[in-house]
Amino acid sequence: MSDDEIKKAYTLVDESLINVFRKAYTKIYDYHQKQKQYSWFDTDAFGTMLGQKVTPLERVGVYVPGGTAVLSSSVLMTIIPAIVAGVSQIVMTTPIQKDGSLNPATLVAADICGVS
Repeated sequence: MSDDEIKKAYTLVDESLINVFRKAYTKIYDYHQKQKQYSWFDTDAFGTMLGQKVTPLERVGVYVPGGTAVLSSSVLMTIIPAIVAGVSQIVMTTPIQKDGSLNPATLVAADICGVS
């Protein structure tokens, strides 16, 4: 999406919803930070190495419903956990509207999440 399309989407979405998205971003991010797992390694008394290696996926795809039911919150609920997990490439897909555009609220939520 172009910068102009993103700017236009912000003008079409109620400011209170934009603020809800921003507040939700912070809350969801903080919540998932607490779930984050880390690698750890130890050696037992017999010299056996124990532990776990946590490695984020390199690339994930997320689907955001947008046909008959537009679920803009799905943007936040799928992309933020991937960001926290350290995924380097997140690809988002969503259906277009009848006029060929994206739902403005979905586009704003994606922008708040840093989707490019």
